[in-house]
Amino acid sequence: MVLGDEAIGDAADGPVAWVHGTATRSEANNFPGRDEVNPQASRDCAVDVFSQAG
Repeated sequence: MVLGDEAIGDAADGPVAWVHGTATRSEANNFPGRDEVNPQASRDCAVDVFSQAG
């Protein structure tokens, strides 16, 4: 992924995609009960990003 500003997007020859939301979450990797397959921090982050993007 290459990120640029609106001027770069307008000057691009091909299609561009816009970032409508960003978020970050973290959790300790060794606490008891942590779900390594579906971590809560990842689910919380996805909810936040989708709500920002609409």
